[in-house]
Amino acid sequence: MIEELGALAEKIGASLGETMAVGVGIALILFGRRLYWLAAAVVGFVAVFLVSQRIAPELSQQASLVLSVIAGVAGAALAVFAHKVLLGLVGGVGGALIGLWQAQTFGLERGAWWLVAALAGCLLGAWLVGRLFEFALVLLSSLLGAQLVVEAVTLPAGWFVPSYLGLVAVGVLYQLMRSRRRRKRLERAAK
Repeated sequence: MIEELGALAEKIGASLGETMAVGVGIALILFGRRLYWLAAAVVGFVAVFLVSQRIAPELSQQASLVLSVIAGVAGAALAVFAHKVLLGLVGGVGGALIGLWQAQTFGLERGAWWLVAALAGCLLGAWLVGRLFEFALVLLSSLLGAQLVVEAVTLPAGWFVPSYLGLVAVGVLYQLMRSRRRRKRLERAAK
């Protein structure tokens, strides 16, 4: 199961459409904290797409995409209307997806180590969102956005990891600087 999920994770950039994946990835990298509903939609979409391909391989790709879009819309709606419950879910599922992608990126053998990576990512993601909401949202949205971008773009050999890490760093720094400026503006306005 883990091996098949990993193989599907490799195909996700092509399935989303390269342009859309890059656009959504950049939006998450730069504005993920403010667009937390978009992060929830992406996590719902990707998780359902991967699981539907695993559980029901006889489904056409179009049917999987329709189910994934419904899950993405549901994730966005839950983020807006029931965000406390959804935060742990998004943190856990997003963390698991990131764990699987990282296992693949860093060449871990498929099998038990992928399960460990998924579980560790799930637990870490849920814990981060619960304890450090703002920073966790910034970090998770930057990780998800960077993964979408590097999966969708053809990079020269040896550039995948540096590009990924660079995009994550840019996302985290940019979002935290925006947040800090916003807080200062609000403090000045309150005086």
